[in-house]
Amino acid sequence: MNGFLEEKFLSFLKCAKYETDTDKKILWYLKSLEIFQDRVEPFLEISRIYRSRDCFFIAYHFASTACSLEFPKNCILFVNKKIYNHDRWQELSINSFYIDKFDEGYNACLKAIESGYDMELNQKNLSFYKEKLGFI
Repeated sequence: MNGFLEEKFLSFLKCAKYETDTDKKILWYLKSLEIFQDRVEPFLEISRIYRSRDCFFIAYHFASTACSLEFPKNCILFVNKKIYNHDRWQELSINSFYIDKFDEGYNACLKAIESGYDMELNQKNLSFYKEKLGFI
């Protein structure tokens, strides 16, 4: 049964990916959350949408939720480790800066750097945090 639910979850993610209306896209992501609340993908994508709209407070909360989740050990279909090891932390780092959550954003930025992905951007973001926090 879990395999079927994963297929349904991934189908909703695909519907969201190909949807052109961003409000409908969000609805597809929310539908996917009805199936699996412990997968990062929908939270991360909703956060990105709201960040692109400069709604950083809302984006932050979706990114923060994504970062609170553990790696889904019970799921086997298309679990992208980069999303869990890097992308969610980078998203939290970016949104935290815009809502003045500098300590949390700094720590999220360090986790993104720890992953080894997108080092140039993450190092640049870290320098913004160091400046805000008075490290430089």
